[in-house]
Amino acid sequence: MLKTKWLIWSVLIGLIPFIVRTFIWLFSKSATPSFWINESDFVSFGLVLSLANINELERKKNKDETWKSISSGISVFFIMVFSTIYGLVTYSDLRGDNDLDRVAIKICSVILALVSAIVSSSIYSRMNAKKP
Repeated sequence: MLKTKWLIWSVLIGLIPFIVRTFIWLFSKSATPSFWINESDFVSFGLVLSLANINELERKKNKDETWKSISSGISVFFIMVFSTIYGLVTYSDLRGDNDLDRVAIKICSVILALVSAIVSSSIYSRMNAKKP
């Protein structure tokens, strides 16, 4: 049940910016693939998952406090990385310059979002595991 809630409340909510952008891309005559794959959407997804991890870890009791602390620390690290990427992209958009390698940032954002999803899934799987 917890994993189902995670899929609905964390994954789907985190994907809303990407889903909206996908609809715009599908129905727009001028939208390009670079518009469709946007760094900020994947950063938002990663932030939502990381915050959901911390919320769930703090809400639930767990006998393994070391695992809980490590998992929270990993989630905080992801929040810092995603926030940094978001700040860089926002600053670059504000200046309107091409100082940053946006393709590299897009690839990095997608990979980090996927890793964040795997980490989040493993946290929720462990929290949802039946105790013997």
